[in-house]
Amino acid sequence: MTSRRSNQGSSPGPAPGERRFPDQRQEQRRPVTRRQRDRLRSRPGPPPPARAGRAGAVAREATAGGNGENASAFRALIALAALGAVSSALAPLVGVVSGLEPGFASWPLLAVLALLPPALAAGFLARGRELAAAGVLAAPAALVPGRLLLDAQIVADPTRTARPELFVPTSLVPPGTAPGWGLLLVGQLAVGVAGLLALRLVLRATASPADATGRRERPLTPALCVGGFAAAGLALSPFASDNAFLWPQSLVDAPAWTAVGGLLVALAVPLTAAVTAGADDPEVAEGGLLGVAFGVAGVAAPPLVAALAMPAVHVLPGPVIALVAAVALGALGRATGRAAGRSASARRDPSSAPGEVVLPGAARLHALAGGLALASGLAALVSPLLPQLSLPTGLAEPANYAARPLLPAGALVAALGVALLVRSTSAAARPALAVAWTAVPLTAVAALDGVLTATDLPGVRAGFGAWAAGLAALLAVAAGCCAALAGGVERDDVDLTALSVHRPLLVVAVLVSVLALGAFGLPLTDAPGYAAPGVWTQFRAASWGLLLGLLAVPTAMIVAARSRPARAAALALGASGLVCVRLLELPLTAGRVDDVGPAAGFWCGLACLALLLTGAAMAGSGARRSPRRGVTR
Repeated sequence: MTSRRSNQGSSPGPAPGERRFPDQRQEQRRPVTRRQRDRLRSRPGPPPPARAGRAGAVAREATAGGNGENASAFRALIALAALGAVSSALAPLVGVVSGLEPGFASWPLLAVLALLPPALAAGFLARGRELAAAGVLAAPAALVPGRLLLDAQIVADPTRTARPELFVPTSLVPPGTAPGWGLLLVGQLAVGVAGLLALRLVLRATASPADATGRRERPLTPALCVGGFAAAGLALSPFASDNAFLWPQSLVDAPAWTAVGGLLVALAVPLTAAVTAGADDPEVAEGGLLGVAFGVAGVAAPPLVAALAMPAVHVLPGPVIALVAAVALGALGRATGRAAGRSASARRDPSSAPGEVVLPGAARLHALAGGLALASGLAALVSPLLPQLSLPTGLAEPANYAARPLLPAGALVAALGVALLVRSTSAAARPALAVAWTAVPLTAVAALDGVLTATDLPGVRAGFGAWAAGLAALLAVAAGCCAALAGGVERDDVDLTALSVHRPLLVVAVLVSVLALGAFGLPLTDAPGYAAPGVWTQFRAASWGLLLGLLAVPTAMIVAARSRPARAAALALGASGLVCVRLLELPLTAGRVDDVGPAAGFWCGLACLALLLTGAAMAGSGARRSPRRGVTR
């Protein structure tokens, strides 16, 4: 006989045919923020069980084991990369073009630049850091396709090739290639093959699941930003020349092979830096960042040394910017390796663990981003009011209509900067600035396009307005980086279990991405005898700013689809401001030619703006509703 009293504390069992669902209140997950998750992971504990855990341990065990196959493979790859380096360094000695010699003794410089990666990889291998060695070899291989196209320009037309470290043209008659060009080709291919095989070894070593103990800060944002500066330096003209046969050009004005190859190199630098910085194993991140730094130095150092060694060649900022960025990438790689070493020591000896690395607080980052944005906006507002060109005495400065869109761009960024400086509005305005800062580089590049073209004339120099536009663009980039970093600090206290994708907003993001291709990629104005710059047609220097806007708007909306409602609305509004600046170019620059009318890019921009405002309204309505538990607005 069953007693009733024994069942009073439990719920009755299901009746026949009844389906019992679990109690949702019992299964509700507790809110867990990213900061709480990382603290749990970094809490010292017993060592993990012996299994195929960390990638570095797997590689080291394979190297120190009985067969030593991985060690032999790494030595072979280092030897292959060194052989390629020697081949590239011998090219100017043998002669790349028939009858022409380098402008200076360049082979020692080329030998040092080419041998640095395999030498550092050998040092890492000697210390048992195989994955760091593989990263040093694999990262420069990402630049090989672009560098092969740069070398192909020598075969296509040596007279339009500005490579004084290899040869200096002496006439407009294209000479034939010499055996040294084959050595260049062999050297690049050897570096590429060694890098690909090293990448294969990295993937094989990291195939097993990584050890989940400990926390490693991945320097994605600084690596991407510094890589972007390096790419900008590589895209500029390498030097100025008084030699009529030595004709250096930027990527926009370069011949086809040089333009495509230089573009591939410039794009590969920030992408490779970001991928290696986000690697699971810190050894790969350290070696990869150092490898990218050596790759940038290999492209930027020869023209800078040529400008210093040759009287007819003069230094320009492009290679200097690229080399400074290369040094910063190398320092970032070393810092990543040292931080990983301290974390490993802390796991082995918890009593020696240093305190948790604390980023600056969100309030300080808001203030820093707001101050930079305000300074950028003021510089952009002042730029159109100052002379864009410094002309010889007696010449009147032409109207620079391209500088006028800096006015709405500066007003937008300055207003957001003021909002970030006010404590009550800083958190709400931060996502808008994270996308709207691109309005200043977008308009500044267009303003500087005409200035750079005019400075090719004798006696014409850039005026104070052009310098103000360049300063505004640099400050805007810094403000955007600070705003993005502040967003990362804010997300440390967000409940990860309550975040989800807002599907209607994701649909809007897809439509906005399609319309942004036309709004920024197609010309905005249509007039007889005038071709406006675009991305898909009439690609000029101003098109680089359009390309930045084309990437910023879709990225902001895709991020907004998984953001908190209030932050998603701010992202959509910031993207709306960017599109408004783009559309205002039509009325502000209509006076440059007669019979100006809107083109396809303008109508795509209007539709994109309408969708962005719709997405902001959708996200704002979600913010006004009661948020879910653990999700802050």
